[in-house]
Amino acid sequence: MGRYSRHLKIVLLIAIILTVATVILSVSSSLQSLKRYKENLVDFSEFVMRSFESGNRAFMMNEQFSRRTIEQFAQDISKQQIIEDIVVYSASGEIVLSVGDRKSSSYQGLLGRRSDDIDMVEMEDSFFLFKRFNPFAGMPMGRMGGHMMGEGMMHMWNNDDGYSEDYYIGILLNKSEYSSILHKSIVDVSQVIILGFLLVIIFFYSVRIIGEYERKNRQLQIVEREAEIGKFANVLAHEIKNPLSSMRGLVRFSANKTENVEIAEYLNSAVEEIDRLNKIVNDFLSYGREMNVNFSSEDIIDLLNHTLSLLKHDIEDKNIDIVMEGSTFAVFADKDKLLQAVMNILLNAVQASPENDKISILMNSKEKSVVVKNNVTEKKELDKDKLFEPFYTNKAKGSGLGMAIAKKIMMLHYSNIYVKSTQPFVVELNFSNQKSKDILK
Repeated sequence: MGRYSRHLKIVLLIAIILTVATVILSVSSSLQSLKRYKENLVDFSEFVMRSFESGNRAFMMNEQFSRRTIEQFAQDISKQQIIEDIVVYSASGEIVLSVGDRKSSSYQGLLGRRSDDIDMVEMEDSFFLFKRFNPFAGMPMGRMGGHMMGEGMMHMWNNDDGYSEDYYIGILLNKSEYSSILHKSIVDVSQVIILGFLLVIIFFYSVRIIGEYERKNRQLQIVEREAEIGKFANVLAHEIKNPLSSMRGLVRFSANKTENVEIAEYLNSAVEEIDRLNKIVNDFLSYGREMNVNFSSEDIIDLLNHTLSLLKHDIEDKNIDIVMEGSTFAVFADKDKLLQAVMNILLNAVQASPENDKISILMNSKEKSVVVKNNVTEKKELDKDKLFEPFYTNKAKGSGLGMAIAKKIMMLHYSNIYVKSTQPFVVELNFSNQKSKDILK
């Protein structure tokens, strides 16, 4: 399942990357469309301005034409829907010509702008494009030229003193089409972004579901494997236990009867080995036996002190110092069974510790945890993931069931056990997941 889940995660991740790329491309395309639209507006405005300039020159060459003529011409070329107004204004800000319905006050702040080349100002509902305008460009000057111009046209472009000012032509363009394009672009990009956001949510939710499924699947496999091992261990232990008891009795009887001291020592050594085998058999029975738990509230420090009293001789034999720190807390526990789990952990710590060393026990009432830390005599590399598997041990005389039994008991107590380090050896018993409603129901 792990390989398929990894492939699924990769596919989902690729989908998200493609969606992000689509968003970026969509935004870039929308910005390019808006930029091209503005460039087209500039080209269109430049064409209208040149048309106006050409018409002005033509009218000024004929003395029969007047101001009314140029105004009519401006109205004709502004009949396109996008054009709201064509305005000509002097350098002093005075409007000389305007064919739209806008009040002169609406141009406040615009008529002070100056530019030799066409420039654009974007407003809330329109665009204003403008540039310098020379009404006499291309016209013959002097007495002959002045005579050819209509008097009305001359007066239009000259001030009261008869001198020509600097003029600017501006075109006010409707922004509705641009706003429609902008709105559509925003809607399109928003849809892609929402789709991408939903894909991200689906990705993380799928990863979470896949992770939870894999975790449950691993737990199920462990439970099934441990159940099979438990059945095998139970059958094997029952088949071995009775012969072992008979053997121990016969060897002990022989050791008591013999007068040969050397043979008696051998027989007593045999009894010790039989006792060791008997302990392993008892571990098998404990692991394979169905466990029923009866919960009650217990103080963790009482369980620790009780366990240390049972291990008193082992601790004194190695002259180990027990350092207990932190504040105690209450747990829901089957006292005897949790005592067995704590016993297995502390016994491992005592057996693995060098002589004249110390074992630290840290209680954390806030996190509801107990951490046992000890140095180890043999600096062997241990696989932390396998330490709780049955029969995994680095001890010459160990059954490899102590940690497995401790984990089984902790799981029955809705709690966890972790090996945080092997050099030094650090084990954490964590009871933070205990909930009274689950335990006492």
